[in-house]
Amino acid sequence: MNTSAESRQLWKKIFVLLPQRQKLGFFIILLILAVSAALSQITPLAIGYLTDHVLAEQNIAFASVIPILLGILAVNVVNEVIKVIRRLIVEDTATQAEKIARRKATDALLLAPLDYFRSHMTGNIHGRLNRSLEGTVKLIKLLFMDFAPTVTTGAAAIVTIFYKLPVPVALLVVLVIPVGTFIVFRQISTQKGIRVELMETKAEMDGTMVELLGGIETIRALDSAEAEGGRIQTRAEELRKKEMRHHTAMAFYDCLKFVNEAVFSVLVIGVSVLLASPPSAPC
Repeated sequence: MNTSAESRQLWKKIFVLLPQRQKLGFFIILLILAVSAALSQITPLAIGYLTDHVLAEQNIAFASVIPILLGILAVNVVNEVIKVIRRLIVEDTATQAEKIARRKATDALLLAPLDYFRSHMTGNIHGRLNRSLEGTVKLIKLLFMDFAPTVTTGAAAIVTIFYKLPVPVALLVVLVIPVGTFIVFRQISTQKGIRVELMETKAEMDGTMVELLGGIETIRALDSAEAEGGRIQTRAEELRKKEMRHHTAMAFYDCLKFVNEAVFSVLVIGVSVLLASPPSAPC
């Protein structure tokens, strides 16, 4: 519940940052997602019709297939064109959000009390600022380039599945979605903390490096280059271990998602064969 409230608050802040044209772009993106999801279902339906009705005829005229093939081609071309439009709108929105956020962050830093700069390393501040802005841009792109298209296409596919397949097979196909969703949300919840920790550690590394370069004359005068290098090496090794723990967990969850899809694929094939098989004769 708290995570949901934080997400809504975050998106509200991002939405407020945008000019009116980019706000309108959000709704255009949603419309494009709906149209693209519907168009993505036409190709499998057309191929199914081609296989079940046209190719099943004994004497087939190739001319009768051409309109269907041209229709499939046209639908796919149109779908790709509107995807390009969606991508350009998303990129425009993301870069506008980054530009405005960078300006606001700069204004805030210029007016911040001097005690803030005394208690935070310059490189640390710079690293946090850059990574926060990069995270905002990645979040916008992740939502509208990966997550939202997957959800809308999945919803359209579910409708098509129940329309075309027997109910037992359709239920098995659809059941893979909640299981996969559970795995994804589990992955997000378990890795949220370590991602924040990694960002903070990298910001500290940036701060240490900037301060080290800024005091290079003192380091040379004290002949402490080896000691400073060892300190950086220790922190770098700590960062590497944290990243490996994160990547190991991500690989484990990716494997779980693949196994989930494989298990349900086998079950769907098995049930389909069972339903298509003629009933066995009584002994």
